[in-house]
Amino acid sequence: MEQNTAMRDKEHVKSLQRGLKILEILGRSSRWLTFTEIADLCRVNKTATQRFLNTLSALEYIKRDEN
Repeated sequence: MEQNTAMRDKEHVKSLQRGLKILEILGRSSRWLTFTEIADLCRVNKTATQRFLNTLSALEYIKRDEN
């Protein structure tokens, strides 16, 4: 399904799309990314990015470096 079609589909879950986008960005990166870099690359505000990262970390999809 094309992205534009998916965006209009009532069955489309935008938050899932954003979470998967974060995983894609992290998976493609050859280095650790900062919180701000992730938010900027995903084009998601920092509050939402923090929630996504907390959820992904709690579910053990990502490991976080607190530094």
